[in-house]
Amino acid sequence: NLEERASHRVMNIVCRSQEKPIWDLIIKFSKLSRLLRVTAICRRFCSKDSKKSIFQQQLSPKELDYERMFWTKQTQNSYFQSEIKALHGGQQLPNSHPLSKFTPFIDAFGLLRVGGRLNNALIDPDAKHPIILPSKSVITNLLIAEAHEKTLHGGTQVMSVYLWQSYWILGGRSAIKAFNRRCVRCAKIRGE
Repeated sequence: NLEERASHRVMNIVCRSQEKPIWDLIIKFSKLSRLLRVTAICRRFCSKDSKKSIFQQQLSPKELDYERMFWTKQTQNSYFQSEIKALHGGQQLPNSHPLSKFTPFIDAFGLLRVGGRLNNALIDPDAKHPIILPSKSVITNLLIAEAHEKTLHGGTQVMSVYLWQSYWILGGRSAIKAFNRRCVRCAKIRGE
């Protein structure tokens, strides 16, 4: 199994220092689902006493969700380090800061989310306060690719609505449009 072989290669890296090598892992996969599965298997390997059953037990949705949050948090810490530090310190971002219009806050998991006026809205909590992501990160590209697949090669509007249910990508429409233009199948449908 390709995922098992990839997991074996990166297990030692993940178990050692998680500074630079962990980022090498994120660029090895073109599908978010593979990245999440391999990361979950690596985490299992590092935490289990008995290594025999790591590949025998199926990964749970909870494990995969945890890895999704892990990679999202790592990305935010890389791109929004000073903003997260300021918010953790109880400071507000200056009005001139591009993120200030989103009234950002840090949630219980340590993720940077959009604040705002939807606190009492009867919608999913993730849709009320989507996770903020930069447009040009690896995880953002993987999320856009996943949205493209799950919306059956949906256009920019369909993919945007799908992603807005959980994520607020800064400059997201441009990133989604660029992804759609690169899709060979979509280009054929458009007659290009």
